[in-house]
Amino acid sequence: MIFTNLKKREKIILTITIVVVGFGLLEKNVFFPMRKKMNASIIKQKNLEKNLENFLSMIAQEEIIKSSYKKYTEEIIQQGSNEEEMGNFLSEIEKLGYKCLISIKDIKPGKIIEEEEVKKYFVKLEIESRINEFADYIYQLESLPRLFRVEDFTISPKDKNSFIMRIVLTISKIAINKE
Repeated sequence: MIFTNLKKREKIILTITIVVVGFGLLEKNVFFPMRKKMNASIIKQKNLEKNLENFLSMIAQEEIIKSSYKKYTEEIIQQGSNEEEMGNFLSEIEKLGYKCLISIKDIKPGKIIEEEEVKKYFVKLEIESRINEFADYIYQLESLPRLFRVEDFTISPKDKNSFIMRIVLTISKIAINKE
């Protein structure tokens, strides 16, 4: 064949050339596509791992949100009947009034508005106090963990030259139905 006519040196060079070209073709046609597929699968695996980490962090956040939800809704879930809930509401308003040095002259339960998942309780209050004590009362009332809100109020002086104010206000409370 071809190798018979060549000198020893030329045979070695031809053999080395065939081996180098063969390795080049092998690299180009076999190893490079395999390496490309492996790199693609590694990138895909890293993306899947990243997605899994994101998913696990979302699950952890979901648990945190659920525990926070439980913590905050415990205070606003309706505990008993409408009458019991209104009684508790009135009691809390009175206790806070005494704490803030407010003189409660009249307290009247108001209407109860029922919506899909919540009930809104109203109370009308007539109080006498100084304006700074009244401001503290409103602040304390709206800072409670329950959903109390001063809906409206009117202020007028008790007497002509008095620092004591006569205040009529409406307070609401929102309670989530147990269902």
